[in-house]
Amino acid sequence: MLVPVVDLTHHLANGMPLFPGLPTPSFRDIARVEEDGYAMSEYHLLNHIGTHVDAPAHQAAGGATLDEIPLESLVTEAVTIDLSGREPGLIGRSELEPLLGNLGEGDWLFLCSDNGRNWGSDAYWTGWS
Repeated sequence: MLVPVVDLTHHLANGMPLFPGLPTPSFRDIARVEEDGYAMSEYHLLNHIGTHVDAPAHQAAGGATLDEIPLESLVTEAVTIDLSGREPGLIGRSELEPLLGNLGEGDWLFLCSDNGRNWGSDAYWTGWS
């Protein structure tokens, strides 16, 4: 059975929502196909803005860096647990285990808090705890 691949990426753009206090990124075209015959862009940004993959090396000494993670491990089966009706706060393992379904080794677990509805507002950064 062919399973769809879902891209969860938020668009990177000037003025995009950022965690308070982070430097503002900038994106600009240096060359455009219509005028220059090729396209080139300049980006200035931190590696922890927008939607991104966090490598184990971000928080674990000796953990894998992104270039050490095989791309095929980023496309896998996933289980999504809908927690949107739940009060914000810590989620314990005992609460999640009965909901894991067919989660297998190497699969991904997505927790849907419905906080995405707050993208672009201050509540996006504070409404989940």
